[in-house]
Amino acid sequence: MSKRLSKDALDLAGEFAVASELLLRGYSVSITMGKYKQTDIFVEKDGKVIKVQVKAKQGKVWRGIRGIKGKNTLLIFVDFENGKRDFYILDEKDWQYLLREHYIFRKEKGWILLKEGHIPVAKDGYEGLVLSPADVRIHKNMWKKIDFLAGDVKPAGRIGKMRPLEFLRTIKEI
Repeated sequence: MSKRLSKDALDLAGEFAVASELLLRGYSVSITMGKYKQTDIFVEKDGKVIKVQVKAKQGKVWRGIRGIKGKNTLLIFVDFENGKRDFYILDEKDWQYLLREHYIFRKEKGWILLKEGHIPVAKDGYEGLVLSPADVRIHKNMWKKIDFLAGDVKPAGRIGKMRPLEFLRTIKEI
């Protein structure tokens, strides 16, 4: 993708890219349409429904990332920078871990509040984080998280209590 897309077109491209990957992995998907929505894609397999939020970018960073809340919800970042198509998959616990890292690190710079328990808000009222691929690199192509949520793969040990690096090691072992 060499041409710069409008925000609306970029959002749709991200949603369709994620839907395509999920379909290829054997999931049923339903893309929601509209401008103001909390869920971009519903994923279903064997009666289990997972909500997916998609954030796409062509530049260096994703802006205004407000996070996710909910056990059966995933946040998938799509990176279209320089014509590539990379995916980073986070669940609610991954977001909380990332939020703690950014919130603590940036506290001196003005991050003062967590709205609804998962949305960082700065003193100037800006909501969300600005994230780069480096911030979420350990979540790259972690499609197994969807399998875990759908019940296709049984967790080995205590997946829910693991930090992202521990989870990554466990996924690679499967």
